[in-house]
Amino acid sequence: MNASIALMGAALAGGVAVPCASAQPLVSLFDESDEGWTVETRNTPAGSFSFIGAFTPDFVTNGGDGGGYLSELDPDGNWSFFLAPEAWNGDRSAFSGRVLRYSTRTDADSYPDGRLVILFGNDGQRLSHDAGIPPLDTWTRRIVPLREGSWFVGTFASGAAATQPQIDAVLADLEALYIGLEFGGNTAEERVDLDRVAFGACAWDLDVPFGVLDLADISVFLNAFVANTPEADLVPDGVYDLADIGVFVSGFTGGCP
Repeated sequence: MNASIALMGAALAGGVAVPCASAQPLVSLFDESDEGWTVETRNTPAGSFSFIGAFTPDFVTNGGDGGGYLSELDPDGNWSFFLAPEAWNGDRSAFSGRVLRYSTRTDADSYPDGRLVILFGNDGQRLSHDAGIPPLDTWTRRIVPLREGSWFVGTFASGAAATQPQIDAVLADLEALYIGLEFGGNTAEERVDLDRVAFGACAWDLDVPFGVLDLADISVFLNAFVANTPEADLVPDGVYDLADIGVFVSGFTGGCP
């Protein structure tokens, strides 16, 4: 296996940086500002999920998962979410089958709904994904596939699984992207941070600059493969083997679909 990794690295290392030929991902690295992101609190995702209040997150200049980041101290006793800027809405059909990447950090984990990622589409369509509870006090990189098998109909990531046509319909007329930050049940119980958001990156576009395939992506894949971390599980099946290497090599050399 080590020989296979070495051969892959040697085969790819001679390549040049290649921009994605089709739609570029939407990226927020928060190196200079909050980039138009806000925070909303809402009623329970298991119920109406109706709007309660809007807040401006803190922008922190350094200490993120590379540079600056956003931070929010839980503003009330409701359910809190980072909300992507309005400019990210609209027709995102080109992102179908790609991934949403983001990094998060929390100092509490007593409440589960921070795990949720929620998409709003036209005509009241709502889809949700369960990203799981991250470990405490460390930056954790999340990978959310924009494909069937990763989403549920509704806002609570339970019940009916979303089909690919349903996912594609929401992406075709996106009205909101929410990333959960409710990891504590009480006001001011937890502070949650957000960084490195890339919406619509291809699965093998693993590192900045997103939208370009280069040596940085190869390095991240190799390190993740050796460490058996999710960024290298490209099949995905929880197993790190030649199938993942094959997907990465064919994807990297073929570009973003």
